[in-house]
Amino acid sequence: MKCHPSRWGRVGRTTAQALVLCAVATVFSPIPADDPSEPVERLLRCSDIVVLASVSEKLKYGIVAGPGGMVHTRFRLKVERYYVGSGPEAVEVLIPGGLLKNPDGTETFMSIAYGGGAWGPSLMPGERFLAFLQVFAPAYRFVNIRNSQAMVTTDESSGRETVALTFGTVELLGTSAREKYEKLKSEIQNLSGEQRTIAANLLQYVLVEQVPVPDLPSRLEKTVAAIGGPKPPTTTCH
Repeated sequence: MKCHPSRWGRVGRTTAQALVLCAVATVFSPIPADDPSEPVERLLRCSDIVVLASVSEKLKYGIVAGPGGMVHTRFRLKVERYYVGSGPEAVEVLIPGGLLKNPDGTETFMSIAYGGGAWGPSLMPGERFLAFLQVFAPAYRFVNIRNSQAMVTTDESSGRETVALTFGTVELLGTSAREKYEKLKSEIQNLSGEQRTIAANLLQYVLVEQVPVPDLPSRLEKTVAAIGGPKPPTTTCH
């Protein structure tokens, strides 16, 4: 995402001040500041397993699952790596809505509309992502929190693969991201009045970091340790 200083250069702001605001708004991630992203710490507290995976198959017919008796579509995921928990090389994930084959041979389709800011995962064959999953018998489901499916993105020029993760505290940022954060925080002190208020509000969103895929094991391990360990089996998250 490109930021033009003119966007921030209203009356009373110097070019330098506009550049600081612009940097705060864009330096860490292309995720917009109004995106209600959730920190990794919260996701981990609700996850039974955390995996790097891709969709290998979407089954035609779904199943009824959960206390509400809702139809769910079944997706099979090929697991590249477990970061939290352990299990087989393939797991099944249930997504609300889908086609059900009734005992009499007829079919029933249930559609789920996500609206009003609600979030739902998007599973496409071949896409790779970091998945925060919880047990949902007889399979798994994504933790019902935004960012429980974090897509792997690849830089076309370098081939570098990253995942955008939101952290709840500065201490969990990587070295480079933390240094940028502290630099921007220091530069904000040179602003005054309205400019400082706007920049301080924007700064809370720069805890989104593009984490290289090879660094995920150490970064997630550090975050799990920071929250006191993996999710206890008795913890219930909705």
